[in-house]
Order: sequence, then structure tokens, then C-alpha cells
Amino acid sequence: MKKSCLMLTIFLIIAVLSSCASLSEPKIEKINLVYAGTPESKIDPKTFWVDSELKKTFEKYWAIRYTKDMSKQSFLMEAPHFQEMVDEQRYNVYTGNAWQNKPVEIRLQRITKDTDSLYTIVVDFYIRMANGESTNVSFADQWIKVREKWYHLIKDTLIFPAAS
Repeated sequence: MKKSCLMLTIFLIIAVLSSCASLSEPKIEKINLVYAGTPESKIDPKTFWVDSELKKTFEKYWAIRYTKDMSKQSFLMEAPHFQEMVDEQRYNVYTGNAWQNKPVEIRLQRITKDTDSLYTIVVDFYIRMANGESTNVSFADQWIKVREKWYHLIKDTLIFPAAS
């Protein structure tokens, strides 16, 4: 009898914990990737990415960066040296309010191999701001492969001078 009560109690605890976890899981919206280029030199999505895992990680990272309460997950996608050098709370302040804006699309311009494990992806990022206005930002987004896993390489010398 005691064994069945214990098993029932454990089962109920697991059921409650898993239902709480599913309730608190934020919805991550996929960001629209657009492959830029001219009609004469259209970028082929099949050949753009050097590695299918880089594409998956890139999409996941940028979707997470614009999802409320997901800064812990995006922090873990930053390069390992960054995670060691930058306090997570400082990172949260840097990324904390991004979720108020809605990314409309990422227009991929080109990808460049800097080294065997470092790539730069030039993008135009289109965003709908919290106030309803739209804007776009062009930047070079860097990605590094460490121990067979892709990481974002954040570079902001003003906010993170030691890690940039």
C-alpha cells in the first residue's frame, strides 16, 4: 500500500511539473529568411549555407533573441569565450527588451568564410518596432564552430569591450 501511494505521489508530482513547464514555455516565432541578390545573380538557398546546422542555429538564435524571457537560451548560444567573460545579467540588460520589437525578415546578402571555423553573414534585418514604425539594420553577423557546434559571436565593443 505504501509503495502504491509513493508511486502515485511521484506520478502526480511529475505530471504537475511537466504541465507547469509546458505552460511557461514561450512561443518562438520563426523569422522569415529572404535570399537577396539581383535577377542576374540570385542567391541559391541550397548553396548559401556551408552547413545545415549553421542555418538551423542561425534561425533559432534570431527567433529566440526576439522572444520574451528567452535571454538565457540566447546567452547559451553565444560563443563559449563570451559566456565565460560576460556576466549573464549584463547580457540580459543588453537583450532584455528586444522581444518588444517584431522581426519581419532577415535578408541574407552573402556569407564569407573567414577561417575554417569562422563565418560572417551579411544581413539586412527588417524590424517592426514596438511603436509600430519599421526600420532596417544592416550588419555583419559572425558565427564560429567550436567542438562541432555553431555559436553566435557577439561583437559590441561599447557594451562588451573585453569579449569583442
